Amino acid sequence: MTNATTIDNHVDQALDRLVYQFKDKPLIAGLITSFVEQNQTIENLFDELFTNRILENAMGQQLDNLGTIVGQERNGENDDDYRIALQAKIGENNSKGTPESLIAVFNLLTGSTFSQVLPAYPAEVGIFANVDLSDLDTAAIFEVCQRVIPGGVRLYGIGSYNVDDSGTAAFGFEGDANAAGFGDANDSTVGGAFATLYESASD
Repeated sequence: MTNATTIDNHVDQALDRLVYQFKDKPLIAGLITSFVEQNQTIENLFDELFTNRILENAMGQQLDNLGTIVGQERNGENDDDYRIALQAKIGENNSKGTPESLIAVFNLLTGSTFSQVLPAYPAEVGIFANVDLSDLDTAAIFEVCQRVIPGGVRLYGIGSYNVDDSGTAAFGFEGDANAAGFGDANDSTVGGAFATLYESASD
């Protein structure tokens, strides 16, 4: 959908369209202005309604209304935290069960800039972030992530490991294309980072 462009100079445009013999006539200009200013007021109101209903700008009751639409209760959260919860819920609602969908929602909820999905065959997956999760509600994050992945696939855990934005991988054994192996005492750049598991699936 193409966003509407707000016109903020209706009066100026109307006066510019006057034919030559009516230009610089203060009475005619005043008459035109009195009518067109009402159009500008309406334009400004519609722009405010549109802008304040965008998730990034919405506040208070407007966020609650969006929550009703997408199916996410506020649960006592402030506007900033609730906005993130809404974004995650939208991601959940639109998820196609792909690793990219899981990563997008997980990064949003954790603030991670680099996360890694690690499969465990035949039908399990875990995801790990490059940020500390100890101050977050990891149980809630786990539940959301489980709903993002495909049906029939179990989320075995979420966690984090100490990596940077360069994309250093988590530790894993040979055969896992998404992980790095053991380190090398002579080369600090070799090897994966050990992870901290914060939430795991109960058997």
